[in-house]
Amino acid sequence: MSNDAIYFPNILQLSISLKYGDSEFFNKIDTYGFGNTPDHDNDYSLVGAEQAVQFANEIYNGQYFEDKDFISHLKFNPLIKLLDINEDNFNLIKKPTLSIKSIPEGTRIPSNGKYMEFQTSPIMMSQIAFGMDRVMTSQSAVAKETKSHFKMVKKYADMTGAQPQIVNMGSIKQYNPTLSSYYARASYLGGVERFVDKSLIAEFEQEAKNHTSVNSGWHLKSKDIIASVNNESNNKLFSNVTEQYDELVRGGIYFLKKEQYLNSSLLAFSLDGEIENTVSSSSSVDSSNFFNVKQSSERIIDSYYQSIFNVNYLKFNGVYGIKGKDTCNLGKVPKAASSSFRVKRNKVPQILVNSIEELNEVISSVTAQFPDKDVYFRGQDKHHKLNRPTEVNKFLYGDSSVNELSLPTSASRNKFDFDSFNSAFQMHIQGMMYSKIEKDKFRSLHDRWRLWSHLPPCTDKEINDTCEKWFQLFYSYEWDLMVMALAQHYGISTHGLDITNDLNVALWFATNKWYEYELSGKKYCWYKNLARTAQSDINDYPVIYIVATDTNLKRDLDQVEFAGFEALRPHRQSAFLHFGGWGLHSNVCAEDVVTAIHLSEKVVLPKLPEAEWLFPNPENDQFYQDLLELKNDAIKAGFLSGFEDISEYRKE
Repeated sequence: MSNDAIYFPNILQLSISLKYGDSEFFNKIDTYGFGNTPDHDNDYSLVGAEQAVQFANEIYNGQYFEDKDFISHLKFNPLIKLLDINEDNFNLIKKPTLSIKSIPEGTRIPSNGKYMEFQTSPIMMSQIAFGMDRVMTSQSAVAKETKSHFKMVKKYADMTGAQPQIVNMGSIKQYNPTLSSYYARASYLGGVERFVDKSLIAEFEQEAKNHTSVNSGWHLKSKDIIASVNNESNNKLFSNVTEQYDELVRGGIYFLKKEQYLNSSLLAFSLDGEIENTVSSSSSVDSSNFFNVKQSSERIIDSYYQSIFNVNYLKFNGVYGIKGKDTCNLGKVPKAASSSFRVKRNKVPQILVNSIEELNEVISSVTAQFPDKDVYFRGQDKHHKLNRPTEVNKFLYGDSSVNELSLPTSASRNKFDFDSFNSAFQMHIQGMMYSKIEKDKFRSLHDRWRLWSHLPPCTDKEINDTCEKWFQLFYSYEWDLMVMALAQHYGISTHGLDITNDLNVALWFATNKWYEYELSGKKYCWYKNLARTAQSDINDYPVIYIVATDTNLKRDLDQVEFAGFEALRPHRQSAFLHFGGWGLHSNVCAEDVVTAIHLSEKVVLPKLPEAEWLFPNPENDQFYQDLLELKNDAIKAGFLSGFEDISEYRKE
């Protein structure tokens, strides 16, 4: 989409405006003050103003309602359809003028102070305010949180005399590229150091002096991050360092220009995290000198884990360590490992079990080793490897035929631009929140509904409660997690990865295989039992991965019920969502796998859920029914990408 910002309105306010609006509401110019945040203690630093202004300008410069795709999406939005809006009402909308005044980024202001002033129409103000406000709210809150970090540092320093360094790790801990960059940027503006390496800190400070501020934009997409390093310009520079650069590129190793990460753009902040890697103590110099590296101060990046290395490390074998670090204490596991695989610096055991009793014993012994983690399961019909070129494997692991786990998210695996699709999709999900409310309830409006404000335009309690729930989710960014989870569990490729806390669900997915078939010219999909036979390679047996994650980010989907959706599928699958596999760390989810338990053909399975239970039909799953209706409307309107992937499950 050419203009993503316009897809983030308060759909209730916008729909009521279209239903009952007049020309003044769409075109009369008024002055609006923006600010007054009483929930902050005393004064606070305003962070995110630059992105907020850019968000507003994108709506305006993108021709606002004159965007034909946006109008087309609006016409099949579930709330717009419910209100049965006269198509002529869309013609009321003309592009108004827009003027914005903002105080400088980082300014400390009182909690009741105004930090922006707008001159524009009420509907334009309504359109931009909510998305713009959460940009600033989220970043300002993160910057404020850094105070507690520095209190901890001071306490630690007073106790030990040592000064720990707090480094920004926001880029691999968030639901999507934009939010992670906001987190990283706000943390830096709050005083958290971007880099561990002192030379990088010095280079960044020097670059900041030599260059003017960078236009960050207001959001970031995974495809843009990848394209920024995997392109002709970078590859040409790569060829100056080693003639074998194409082998490295095929293995996901890209050349990184200095100016791509040593600046203050959102793109650069997306690279914050593990910078800069050192060579493992178990690595060795490559006697063959395959890459024949020319001495250079430039850097390269492993796009599966966002690991950044000095290009001279290409002279080594096994930069992630030849032996690897064991993810769990096998001495406490009742069954010996048959094999192992690598994930970056980790060495993960593979254990073949012959009974459910053995499976449960291994799970109990492994999970007991992670009392401070959240433990989940993921079932697959087999183990998949990353197939990198042999010399790249030697460079990373010191082993040309290393078994490296491949666990990318579906958007990364399918090269699907979920970030662009999600802009429109989340607007439709917002409309679905209101779509079961009686139409007549939208008739009763507040006297001042034409004046823009954060107050809902309607007087009905059910409508207002729904709007308040959306506010809570939207401003906390749990909205993004919920929308991505719903998309993921109903067939759309996302930045998420399905995991569960129900072992029987994981066992079912490990021993059943998805397939697609055609009936009366229409495609359907279903599952069939996996034929389980003896295998010569442990990787070909069904597998249960034990996944141990940090507890500091939400992965449960309780916000689905909070939003009022009757989505049976994720509920019955005890679904959680792992995330992070986007941009230049597409395989990062694999880093949380601590053990792989393979099921031999001798394992007698317990009674598992039926496919019909795990994948209820549309008659029983109301959200699924509504989603299929949205799919059909989108395809009729010419929007196939993403929507056509909403799977239609039907037993053959």
